Amino acid sequence: MNDLLGEALVEHGIVEFSLYQVDQALGKPDFDFKAKVLKELVEHHVEEEESELFPQVEKALAAEKLESLGEELLDAFEEAQSEDYHDPLFENLRQVMVGALKPVVPDVDERAEAGDSSPAKRKARKTA
Repeated sequence: MNDLLGEALVEHGIVEFSLYQVDQALGKPDFDFKAKVLKELVEHHVEEEESELFPQVEKALAAEKLESLGEELLDAFEEAQSEDYHDPLFENLRQVMVGALKPVVPDVDERAEAGDSSPAKRKARKTA
């Protein structure tokens, strides 16, 4: 499930970026093709979540918890529809970009699997 969740989060970031691009293209010649790409991204993402992630979530959570989460999401969605979307969109995009710009540093076990056997790395593995 962690792989599916990780993939879903990456896709959310890509959708956020595409949504920003579409918003910036309103009234411009590139709006139509950017909107088409956004639509395709969302359709792909929804299909994956509905067919792969949601069935696992349904197995992992009790029906009452799922019902409660559904109500919370519906309330948040209705509230969000009445507000200007620009600030939340920009904040989400900022978070996506901060995450995208962070260097990926493998943990000690991953370095060991990759054959990193420098003395400092071996010592770190021993004390970990």
